[in-house]
Amino acid sequence: MELGHFPDESVRLSGQAVQSSVFEYWGAHSAIDGIKHAPGAASSCTCTNAEKNPWWRLDLLDNYYITAVIITNRADCCPERLNGAEIRIGNSLENNGNSNPICAVVTSIPAGASYGYSCPYMEGRYVNIIIPGDKKVLTLCEVEVYRGFPENIAIKGKAVQSSTFRYESNAAIDDNELYCTHTETEANPWWRLDLMDLQTIREVIVTNRIDCCFEQINGAEIRIGNSLQNNGNSNPKCAEISGIPAGKSVSYSCGEMQGRYVNLVIPGDSKNLTLCEVRILIKYESWVQALSKTIFSLFTIQIVSKQLYNKVKLTGNAAQSSVFEYWRADRAIDGIKYAPGAASFCSHSKMEKNPWWRLDLLDNYYISTVTITNRVDCCPGRLDGAEIRIGNSPENNGNSNPICAVVTSIPAGASHSYSCPDMEGRYVNMVIPKVTGTLSLCEVEVYGSLPGNLAVGKTATQSSTHPAWEAGKAIDGTRNNWTKCSSTGYATNPFWRLDLLNIYRVHRVVITNRIDCCPEHINEAEIRIGNSLENNGINNPICAVISSIPAGVSYTYSCDGMVGRYVILVIPGNMKVLTLCEVEVYGTKFVLSRTFIKVKLHSSANLTDPATRDKLLLELQSALGLSSVSDVKLSWSKPPYRAVTQEEKKPTRTCANKR
Repeated sequence: MELGHFPDESVRLSGQAVQSSVFEYWGAHSAIDGIKHAPGAASSCTCTNAEKNPWWRLDLLDNYYITAVIITNRADCCPERLNGAEIRIGNSLENNGNSNPICAVVTSIPAGASYGYSCPYMEGRYVNIIIPGDKKVLTLCEVEVYRGFPENIAIKGKAVQSSTFRYESNAAIDDNELYCTHTETEANPWWRLDLMDLQTIREVIVTNRIDCCFEQINGAEIRIGNSLQNNGNSNPKCAEISGIPAGKSVSYSCGEMQGRYVNLVIPGDSKNLTLCEVRILIKYESWVQALSKTIFSLFTIQIVSKQLYNKVKLTGNAAQSSVFEYWRADRAIDGIKYAPGAASFCSHSKMEKNPWWRLDLLDNYYISTVTITNRVDCCPGRLDGAEIRIGNSPENNGNSNPICAVVTSIPAGASHSYSCPDMEGRYVNMVIPKVTGTLSLCEVEVYGSLPGNLAVGKTATQSSTHPAWEAGKAIDGTRNNWTKCSSTGYATNPFWRLDLLNIYRVHRVVITNRIDCCPEHINEAEIRIGNSLENNGINNPICAVISSIPAGVSYTYSCDGMVGRYVILVIPGNMKVLTLCEVEVYGTKFVLSRTFIKVKLHSSANLTDPATRDKLLLELQSALGLSSVSDVKLSWSKPPYRAVTQEEKKPTRTCANKR
């Protein structure tokens, strides 16, 4: 059964909140405003009137797999009002959504505390919280809904195919849709994935090639089972692919079929089979299985955009200075703030000097907030004085990176948030300095965002313009619309230049070629990055040379942190045309270093005059050969002053006053 296009994993969870009634100004949206509890401001929470069956509902605006719901209770009073609240998730609005399946029932949450409830891969658009009964009041200070897609287990398997034409079978399970498999033209071509164990398969997602020949997948059968008879092609059929648009992904429901092998086969003569990606989603039996998969695999954290509070799952690795018994570092990023009676869901070091815990985000991020949850059972004072450090240096295990904040104290079981506005780094450390102690963390949440596409909102120019194909169309965010591309006219050495308006370390450049025709117009283009506008920027250092890009395809070129303000694409040669459908630039801010020099000047000029001082700086910059260097600027750290010309006479030192 064809279900439609599989949604991109980077889709944002934005929602709309409503509730059964509103007490004064305590509206429903206050539970999703990102403020768990502002001291003295419980009005950042929701509150209904006293009524029968009060409820609160979040509309996610689409169907998602929900993994967990975290609820924060009000800190000032009345924590018992939440007792007995039901968390319900589903797609029905019958009874205002309060008849959807139950994820969990809230027994109690202490004042100001946050409790997490596991809802492993429950599906739904609506998340409801309702308290059954008469004359009840529902108050929520924050509701966090975490979503994810079931793990794609295909990447853990082994793939083979009936024959190979250039492109190997494992290209369909490399998590990269730009690399595809390809068989020879033959009878009944097939591709098979060995999952290495029996699995209950819910869905198979197939991605078709984007460049051409998308009809070649038509008629492919998806078969699942445990037999290798006929190379696995005789196993029961899950679905038949009628067609998949070029570059698209379509999901096929397999109704929880069981098997070790997943085959795709096209029956018939003179066929070939191309697959750009195959994803396999399995059934999760219980929260125990979901939890064990979280603990014993790479661990995930939640990164939330500072503007929209959108949850995005990222992969991180946790480590700590030592491990006390089974309280490993990854316990602090397992999504469980505390399970009542089970403080072992926390991390814990041994008693030692300067104990530390570190999260490696595996990439550079802008960090806005770090939220720490303390253990609930005992010893909350052990966290006092812990430093939160963020940066890119692994020196001293990351404990020498800049400080975001120092933890004064966190009550037992409470969660406190620390603002680190736009600090940048790959590593987030917690360290207790200068003392012998232990470090225990029940949950660490890091909020921030990946550095975005730097090209957005910047200025583009090109050597000439084919009518209606302006330079700015290459940075308008539209990849696959040929009317939204830039193009020069025929010229010698045609170029396109992006001014980033500031200096950045450029890590990668993504180029999208036009989809309608003429993909060869980008062949041999050079990507150059630097700060010089000499020769229109074409003399800047080369990041990469584009040999070719198929029509409509995006290729990524690594520039390894090259520094520059300008990104230039140029095709050397006569009678060339340069066409670009999209240019994306990803990098990080380049921090200019400052050097302070103290000089003594012999001058009769009046250096108290600002114009004279500016002229002197220009002459000095020229004398130092810095006039043509755009990222070096001389300035006065303090105005020059006239030195005392008559030095104080010093006493003469003789043998008589030696000691």
